[in-house]
Amino acid sequence: MDNDFSPEDFWTGTPAQRIAKCREMAAQAERLANSARGDMRGSYAELARQWHTLADELEAWEHTAA
Repeated sequence: MDNDFSPEDFWTGTPAQRIAKCREMAAQAERLANSARGDMRGSYAELARQWHTLADELEAWEHTAA
């Protein structure tokens, strides 16, 4: 799994690639949340939620732009 994040690569990818990367990052944050302790669990869970939200917003924007 490639969990490196490069803003340059993110914005040069296709819309589908950007959405997939957001989902991948969300899944990674969820795995980290499941194994974290204390406050970190909530922080990773919130990060996962934000990645999912970004993916959803990108999908919605892509559907309206098409």
